Amino acid sequence: MRARSRFVLPLLAVLLGSCSGGPADPATFASALTLDDAITRASAAYQVPRDLLAAVAWSETRFGNPVVSDDHEHPADREADRESHGQPELGPLHLRATGTLDTVSRARTLLGVGEEALRSNTGLGVAGAAAVLAELGAQTGADPDDLATWAEAVARYSGLRDRVMQVSYASQVFSTLRSGVTERSFTGERIRLAAHPSLPAAEERLGVRQAVSESADYGPARWVPASTSNYTRGRSGGSIQYVVIHTMQGSYAGSTSWFQNPAAGASAHYNIRSSDGEITQMVAHGDTAWHAGNWNINQRSIGIEHEGYVADPGRWYTERMYVASARLTRALCDRYGIPIDRAHIIGHYQVPRSGSGAPCSTSATNCGGAGGHTDPGNGGAGWNWSHYLDLVRGGGSVTPPPPATPAYAATFVGASCPTAATSGDRPVAWFEFRNTGTATWAAGSTLLGTTGPRDHNGVFFDMENWVARNRPSGVDRATAPGAVGRFSFVLGIPTVTAATTLDETYGPVQEGVTWFGGETAARCSVRVSPRAVTPPPVVDAGSPAPVDVPPVMPADAGSPEPADAGSPEPIDAGSTAALDAGSPEPIDAGTEPPTGDDAGVLGDELTEVSGSLEGGCSTAPSSGGAGVRGGLGLAALALVASVRRRRRA
Repeated sequence: MRARSRFVLPLLAVLLGSCSGGPADPATFASALTLDDAITRASAAYQVPRDLLAAVAWSETRFGNPVVSDDHEHPADREADRESHGQPELGPLHLRATGTLDTVSRARTLLGVGEEALRSNTGLGVAGAAAVLAELGAQTGADPDDLATWAEAVARYSGLRDRVMQVSYASQVFSTLRSGVTERSFTGERIRLAAHPSLPAAEERLGVRQAVSESADYGPARWVPASTSNYTRGRSGGSIQYVVIHTMQGSYAGSTSWFQNPAAGASAHYNIRSSDGEITQMVAHGDTAWHAGNWNINQRSIGIEHEGYVADPGRWYTERMYVASARLTRALCDRYGIPIDRAHIIGHYQVPRSGSGAPCSTSATNCGGAGGHTDPGNGGAGWNWSHYLDLVRGGGSVTPPPPATPAYAATFVGASCPTAATSGDRPVAWFEFRNTGTATWAAGSTLLGTTGPRDHNGVFFDMENWVARNRPSGVDRATAPGAVGRFSFVLGIPTVTAATTLDETYGPVQEGVTWFGGETAARCSVRVSPRAVTPPPVVDAGSPAPVDVPPVMPADAGSPEPADAGSPEPIDAGSTAALDAGSPEPIDAGTEPPTGDDAGVLGDELTEVSGSLEGGCSTAPSSGGAGVRGGLGLAALALVASVRRRRRA
């Protein structure tokens, strides 16, 4: 219930925004100058996580300029071309008007603006998508502070009819969230989507165990049938002679949804996703898909749509998509005896405008079917035909080039860590990594973190030396790409009561960006022994040290002289007077207590003796201690008496 209640105010603002001027006031979003700014404003207004909006934007448009129509088609031919590639998709997060959810209509209602505003203004397009996601989040119990809870809302946002395809869409968005993205947007700024490596897969959150329907024509493909209103059953006697390569001019989800819409009037046999090469078959080989804008070519070809835009091939024509497409095309060529050349594997731009003639040349500029399409481009301006044909000839088995070098990457070089230590020790350890990325490591932001699991409180945490309980150290000094960086830190050996082996692993982390360099090679395994404790000295209670106690001498019994009967004062019971240890004389009971200087000296002496006595008693054992303390008391009294007599003399 907590997550739902958090959406109440944002949703009220959405529903009432046109009259309240609250967060849904269109002016709040229309003034956004960049895509990143638009995402940030919409996130704050509708309580949809900023990174979720960025991940959807990346999955839908690669932060690119949203194309609102099939713009590789000649304007004069749009009305005549029945077989357009996909439905209109509005804004950087692709609002769509078909499928199980008409996100265009919902955004218009929630935001209180028209379709043209969503189409032409980046801020409003993003805000409309955020408003729809907020509504879906409220319906599905999503928590603005927990990305994982948005899986169902994202799946529904796709608008796809097939549940497996909904899950596939959410899986793509969550995969982007886990890996992170840093890319320049079409408005010029660099958008950074931080990695969330611990985010679970969308499939786990959605609990989907439904089996994927496999294509009967091509095993690696999913089978999601197009509406029967969008293709012709059978081929009217035509044999398959060509493979036509298309670009969707939109997203994988959008094209799939469009071909399932009975009003679309278009279809293709296959759709291929840019990010991972996933393939969905929508029309069987034995049926005629409406894809080429030329009935003769339609009857004699297989049409393959590729996610993306002709005007932005660098963002969309990925190696994974090339390889997946080449494998499919090779399978078609082998099955139907299609020659692997540019006369039979053609681009949409090579389809004749009409008639039953052969495909146009590879350099054609005035073909492209009834609509005059230019996809998927040619040479440096688009599709890499030379590379693609090489892949087809190799059956898609040509090893793809290595991925681009990441900004942060490392390989483990070496380490120094003690193998044995004693509780309380503080030995120094270090790990070295080679910087194999493109970014320079900085001492303040390139750190060593605890792993297994990540970010746990370190067992060797040292209060004085570590950056934090889960960060032993930053790199010792700035480390350029190709150089070796060392991370040095103190191991705080914990207290143990018995010999114990403690293990801990570490890995490099660019704070706030990504972990990198592996997480198992950098390991400290220390055999920790308890520190021996030296007990305080103990006096043998059964044999106390002898104390030189002078004998107490009684009054002289032989003396006929009685005590001074005239003296009414008895011996002061509180007096410290005692027998002089060195004199046989009796204590002079009539002697007055010391005064003046005598008293001061005596006080000092008493203080000194008292301190000595107290110190001696404090360590005396309890057994037999009373006798020792009594003897010490008598000795002290004798000493005081001696001092008094010396002063009197």
